[in-house]
Amino acid sequence: MRLPSPMVVNCWFIITRVTTLLPGKGPRYLLNLARSNDGAHWQPVLTLEDKPLQEGYGCPAIIQASDGWVQMAYTVGRERIKLVVVDPAKLSTARVNP
Repeated sequence: MRLPSPMVVNCWFIITRVTTLLPGKGPRYLLNLARSNDGAHWQPVLTLEDKPLQEGYGCPAIIQASDGWVQMAYTVGRERIKLVVVDPAKLSTARVNP
């Protein structure tokens, strides 16, 4: 018996930019939320952070709750944790900073 391949309806991902050529080293800033309908092609839909910090932003985690809202948590400057909750119905690519 052949099982149908799983369909991806909405995938979410947090994209971060490291400002050095050394992998895993240097401050991380510019956090974007990206969405995919197929898990292969991603479109940024929201800029979470764009202010440079020496310690950067780290440890991003993301879930989509049973009510459909997307919840993201990440560290800010290694001093505090920030929680962002968004309604995906209100997101568009027009809100992403270049």
